[in-house]
Amino acid sequence: MSGRSQEERVLFEAWEKFVSTGAVSEPSCIRPEILESWKRSRTYGVDPFQKTEPIVLSREELRARREKNADLLVVATPYMEKLYRLVSGSNFVISLADQEGCVLKITGDPRKEVAFSCSVREGVFLTEQAIGTNGYGTVLVLRRPLQVWGVEHYCRFVHFVTCSCAPIYDVDGRLSGVIGMTGRKELVHHHSLGMVTAAADAITNELRFREVVNQKEATLSALFDGIVVINREGKIVYLNAAAEKILQATSQKLINKPLEQIFAPEAKEGFNGRLYEVLARGESLTDELVNLVLPTKVLRLHLTVRPWKTSAGTRSGTVLVIREGTRVSRMVTKYTGHVARFTFSDIIGKEPRFLEAVEKAKKVARSNCTVLLTGESGTGKDIFAQAIHNASNRREGPFVAINCAAVPRELLASELFGYEEGAFTGARKGGQIGKFELADGGTLFLDEIGDMPLDMQVVLLRVIEEKLLVRLGGKNVTPLDVRIIAATNRDLEHEVACGRFRTDLYYRLNVVKIHLPPLRERKGDIMLQVREFASRFLKKDVAVEEEAQRALLAYPWPGNVRELRNVIESVLASSDDAVIFSFSLPDHIRTAVGGMVKTKKIPIAPLKERELEAIQETLRLCNGNVALAARHLGVHRSTIYRKLGPEKTRKLGLGSSR
Repeated sequence: MSGRSQEERVLFEAWEKFVSTGAVSEPSCIRPEILESWKRSRTYGVDPFQKTEPIVLSREELRARREKNADLLVVATPYMEKLYRLVSGSNFVISLADQEGCVLKITGDPRKEVAFSCSVREGVFLTEQAIGTNGYGTVLVLRRPLQVWGVEHYCRFVHFVTCSCAPIYDVDGRLSGVIGMTGRKELVHHHSLGMVTAAADAITNELRFREVVNQKEATLSALFDGIVVINREGKIVYLNAAAEKILQATSQKLINKPLEQIFAPEAKEGFNGRLYEVLARGESLTDELVNLVLPTKVLRLHLTVRPWKTSAGTRSGTVLVIREGTRVSRMVTKYTGHVARFTFSDIIGKEPRFLEAVEKAKKVARSNCTVLLTGESGTGKDIFAQAIHNASNRREGPFVAINCAAVPRELLASELFGYEEGAFTGARKGGQIGKFELADGGTLFLDEIGDMPLDMQVVLLRVIEEKLLVRLGGKNVTPLDVRIIAATNRDLEHEVACGRFRTDLYYRLNVVKIHLPPLRERKGDIMLQVREFASRFLKKDVAVEEEAQRALLAYPWPGNVRELRNVIESVLASSDDAVIFSFSLPDHIRTAVGGMVKTKKIPIAPLKERELEAIQETLRLCNGNVALAARHLGVHRSTIYRKLGPEKTRKLGLGSSR
């Protein structure tokens, strides 16, 4: 009898005695870990003479368990196939069980390659509780590689096999499953356990690597900045979601493709040529605003370039961080106040000519065409410009305004177009971004355009026509996406005729012209505006004396809505009343209806008479409602009764203060 046969006979006798008595006469003949497993199996009540596995999942249950362990299956399957190719033809099968001992997948055909009643089937549980000592179940307990041979198995129906198994762990060190090789016991070899252990280690490492990659991918995908990773050969090996959005291309289309597939190398006149020089030299760039030429368009980007090296110090590749120029402009706009505050709901008026201008503005807001707002100073051209912006598809972009008459002639060009460092004496270090660039993706409001110098009009026309910008002292061409709204209180046609405004610029700005009528031509809107401004200032309704109404309507308002707003705020700020009286109006407004007679009489009247006049006028405006009049005057209603006295109270029909 061979040595192996002798060992098997001794083991079999030990097994027979143990399953019948629970003890072995010579414990040294069996490995300690196997004996401990036999003891656990006996404690579990496993029948050593059972014919098959007691627990087998249905097809639906197995499918659900595979879905639950999808990551493990995806990673382990290639290693199982590779391991099977190494042992193909030797009648072994490769099996994968989950952390609960359920066989998820078998590579190989046990019916063909293992000529015995095999326990290894998909959907069975190979735990010690199910079939006692076996490679899979005992590895789940010991959490280390183990080979179980022939009679070492607790159940007799698997004494014909040998199985070599090893545990698989996840990134947190938790047991994920077991991989094993099963074949007839005659095929036992210590190399089998080594092969399985190597496969288990490889699967564990890839599971951990994938988890780390997934965590990094989740982090990178959450960034607004685009990340592009290039290897040493200049091929793209990674793009995050932000980069795909900015470049308008998918990872599937660009991975393993050369960088030239994104940035056209033939565009030497732009930044592309310098980019390839930086990459070739392994240099760095930090947040540089550049125009990168793509095969179909030009992108305005903030670019950071960082080479990365191996632990040995050799350059392994480069990381590009790209950020949309328009997003940076929006951030700058957000924190520097370049936003439109007014909407069409803030525009007050009911006169037909004015409503016609509002409706025209609402319609043009839906397009991107240039708008020219005309009208006297103070008619609300800036409010219309903001309302048009907020009603357009550019509402999320910046609204940048510049008053062409308020900026000194020598500074207007740098304010509009920006400049590069060193462009002129006194230029700011690092240069300065201009209003056009700040407004990229939004609206630029050119107020008082009629006051722009002629030489500046030439440059402005070129930028508007070409939608391209070169900063003062710079060379890089910046593409622009800016809507222009211009405004003026001048008659531009007359200015053109006099040679003070360029004809070509006038027609370029005068795509849609909206004229705002002066306030003196909107008599029906004056009191609407008065009550609106008063309610904004006091946060409550106010009453207006009849004499004051006549004065407000008669005055021509050369400063238009702006002047009216200032007058109302001034009157209410200097009075404790919630009533606008004629005597509280400025002299030049009272004189509009010959109010000088009243102006001379009231100041020299005794204070008591002025109080009584104010109380009586307020009561008249409030239709005799004492409580309402008291609220407007800011006093208790008993004060009104006391000031009037019993006789005037009866005469006015107010009744008693009680």
